[in-house]
Amino acid sequence: MSTLTTNYKLIKPDVTDTVDINNFNSNFDTIDNNLFNKVDKVEGKVLSSNDYTNEEKQAVGTIVNKVDKVVGKVLSTNDYTNEEKQKLNSLVNYSHPETHLASMIVFSDGETLQEKFDNNTLFTPVEVPVV
Repeated sequence: MSTLTTNYKLIKPDVTDTVDINNFNSNFDTIDNNLFNKVDKVEGKVLSSNDYTNEEKQAVGTIVNKVDKVVGKVLSTNDYTNEEKQKLNSLVNYSHPETHLASMIVFSDGETLQEKFDNNTLFTPVEVPVV
């Protein structure tokens, strides 16, 4: 007498049974359907479970300052203050100059390029040993 497998309830004929081709095909259809719905493993990724209840999902949806994902966009930090953002938004018809005056370029020591030219501090001399 045939039995059924534990998980997919496939028909397992007994050694004394005649194999029924319909049962054989039914087993293959069950296996095919279950394999088709499996998730393929992706290298470097792990599977996770969704442990949220419906109530928790709804609670997440009520978070006031959350940012929803927009297709084609990536999230980034906004390091501007509101004041800086307003200042940038107020620029009208600004075009960045193609060249910069030496007095516009400021080094980390606070000295401008023009001051370095004037004070002869742009380059630090290097002593070359005499051989």
